[in-house]
Amino acid sequence: FAGSDPKAYFDFVTDFKCKELPLSITYRCAKSLTKYASELVPEIKPRSNAPKGTVDHLQDWDTSIFKPSDMVLCRMNAPLLQFAFRLIAQNIPVLVKGKSIGKRLISVIEDCVGVTKWVKNPRYPTKKMKTVSVEGVPLSRIIPEVNNWADGQIGLIMREFNGSEGRIQSIHDIKDCIITFVKNNSHLSDAAELVDVIENLFTDEDTDKVVMCSTIHKAKGLEAERVFLYRPDLMYPSWVEKGTWMYDQEKNLDYIARTRGKIYYAVLSEEEDG
Repeated sequence: FAGSDPKAYFDFVTDFKCKELPLSITYRCAKSLTKYASELVPEIKPRSNAPKGTVDHLQDWDTSIFKPSDMVLCRMNAPLLQFAFRLIAQNIPVLVKGKSIGKRLISVIEDCVGVTKWVKNPRYPTKKMKTVSVEGVPLSRIIPEVNNWADGQIGLIMREFNGSEGRIQSIHDIKDCIITFVKNNSHLSDAAELVDVIENLFTDEDTDKVVMCSTIHKAKGLEAERVFLYRPDLMYPSWVEKGTWMYDQEKNLDYIARTRGKIYYAVLSEEEDG
């Protein structure tokens, strides 16, 4: 977190003897959703006229339950993309929140299989500029090269960052995202077409015309009438110890997920029915 302190707020309150004015009433969430969130933050209360709402834990489900304007959350990107492609296969309109995620995936693909070319500079026609192209690169090259890239990155993390589990998990997530794209788009002719698919799936726009898939991190500040948490088994990873600042951050993620919905929040089992 670039040197930030997760306890900075409490230090300010103590050092400067601040008067606390808590924002303890949610004007977004229904009563049942607020009660569920209060398991993590007991101070949170619903507004006086809040509807009852519903919290579900769905063991048997399929993609037919989702409709435009729904929001689906997940802790990690790769499982979220796998879920998005399930909806695409059923002709359910879907987008994934976060253009920056798509740009990162494209950057890794270009680093792994891209070819450096010199082209005319549009601003200075007499000069040339260096670009990276993946046009004509077969999809079959991507997965082996991305696996090699991930192995190299993890080796660097082991040497330079003492094997940071969080950084390693991030590398695996990027690798798995790219593999998911390749396996779900095997009909494409080359890596350039895959890049187009990646660019078109991610968005920073807010729209109620699609099912919006988002990591919990990207969902901060967002809301929807109905919100679903996909892959709850990914919450609170085993390498995060209770009582640590990292565990507090996991609780914060859980709280964010529980408070994105207005009237409905559902925790989905890992696999859909059938």
